[in-house]
Amino acid sequence: MNRIAAGFRVKERGANLQRGALRTAAHRGLAAAASMLSARRSADTVQYIGCSLNSPDATHTVRYAQCDAVNAQGRRLICDTTDAGMIATVQSIGAYHYLLFRVDAQGRCTAVNTWISSDTLP
Repeated sequence: MNRIAAGFRVKERGANLQRGALRTAAHRGLAAAASMLSARRSADTVQYIGCSLNSPDATHTVRYAQCDAVNAQGRRLICDTTDAGMIATVQSIGAYHYLLFRVDAQGRCTAVNTWISSDTLP
């Protein structure tokens, strides 16, 4: 494992994700994980992680969610999903949650997980 930035790490597929992991080898599967707080408190203004909900028409119905992360080197990982379960997970994300999302080679989210614990709080 190579440390590349505060809050983010590069790892090979199949290795256990640790806090702040951002995988970048597209052909091996991708994942990003960090607490919202650690990304927000990073030493630079480049790193972030988060998800958004999108309702692109006047019905205001959520059509898809998008998750996005960037590490200190500017490596970006982004995915979209229309899966109702993943959309519900995105809707539950709070300011101090830990977020992990996985991406396939086509840029689709294959997993979105979030949780909060004593070590993700300020």
